[in-house]
Amino acid sequence: MDGRGQFVDPHRIICLALKYLVEQRGMTGKVVKTVSTTRMVNRMAKKYGLEVIETPVGFKYIAEEILKGGVIMGGEESGGLWAGGILPERDGILMGLKILEMVCSLDKSINQVLDEIYNEFGYFVFDRIDYEITPAQKDNLKSLMEEGIPETLKRAGAGKVITIDGYKYIMDDRSWIMIRPSGTEAVVRVYAEGENEEKIKYLQGLGKEII
Repeated sequence: MDGRGQFVDPHRIICLALKYLVEQRGMTGKVVKTVSTTRMVNRMAKKYGLEVIETPVGFKYIAEEILKGGVIMGGEESGGLWAGGILPERDGILMGLKILEMVCSLDKSINQVLDEIYNEFGYFVFDRIDYEITPAQKDNLKSLMEEGIPETLKRAGAGKVITIDGYKYIMDDRSWIMIRPSGTEAVVRVYAEGENEEKIKYLQGLGKEII
């Protein structure tokens, strides 16, 4: 929780840690994130001159990249985060210590550092909704999206699709929506990221319409 009583989600923690590791610790290397994690990481890495590797959902894919070497930061939307340590595995205790080190070293609150990030790279809101569907509906949904960008999303400004793990559509204004049928459950997950709550509700509405 931050000083305003708000939950600091994993997307923001990875941004906080990345800013500190690069700007204060002088670290360089690769940043690894799952495809469902905020694109704010991409914007920050571009400024810092870092390579970003996007993986399917699941920390095991991040771990594979860590083992190759040269990774300074890795994270996923569900909370698995890594920034050094002796194990190529999510480490919540170590990440908590990294954030504590940042607060003490900079003599700034989490809110102050987040505000610096927002001022430079923009504000963002993230949301995920899970829908239960039948196996037949899931197959139909996959068939629809494999045909190309659905018309509903084209009209809304989707110009690019990333198919690393599911179908992630990048909109003209840099917001995005990702539709990901689960590989293990009769569930489809709709992820969305935009500049405010209104945008998120709009994107989630498009996802629901497609489903």
